[in-house]
Amino acid sequence: MEVLERAQQLEAEGKSIIHLEIGEPDFPTAPHICEAAHMPSMPAIQPTHIVRDTRTQRGNH
Repeated sequence: MEVLERAQQLEAEGKSIIHLEIGEPDFPTAPHICEAAHMPSMPAIQPTHIVRDTRTQRGNH
């Protein structure tokens, strides 16, 4: 809301402001974006795999 308040202040001072901080888009979200939003952000990894991979990368097996 601070951004909106500052934009309104600048607008009151006569500055030209393009408001992008609040509102709904007038177009639908692309299907691939919606699909990606439903995917897990990271694959499931077990902690033992992380330790093993780290040791292998350092050459300490």
